[in-house]
Amino acid sequence: MKFELLPNEILFDLFNYLNGVDLLHAFYGLNYHFNFLLYKQYRSYRFIFNLISKYNFDIICSQHLPFIVDRIIDLSLSDGENTPGQINLLLSYIPSFSQFTQLRSLSIFHLHSYNILMKIVNECHHLNHHIFNQLST
Repeated sequence: MKFELLPNEILFDLFNYLNGVDLLHAFYGLNYHFNFLLYKQYRSYRFIFNLISKYNFDIICSQHLPFIVDRIIDLSLSDGENTPGQINLLLSYIPSFSQFTQLRSLSIFHLHSYNILMKIVNECHHLNHHIFNQLST
């Protein structure tokens, strides 16, 4: 049996084990079926952007996030020395955290801007879980 012929439920179970970055890199662009599953049916994206390169982050933000922003349930961002300006770059593509309508968990590391902190607090008051680590505002 071909992998792509597995029932969608099994594919979704597999997708749940992958970080959104790895999921999109592995399956997006393989064929119409996978693209349809990723953009139209899969509803539980988890993105851990703490160690991603700026180049790959920009690709995910520009090519994928606008189509799946309402299906991201877990988001982890960092403005650390390896990922400077990441939060501002995200906000250039998705201007409001309120667009993350299914977001349940938000983790922010190395935040250096009081204005961004207040924007996050104001727009994400509904979250069940949020972590702010190593703030220097």
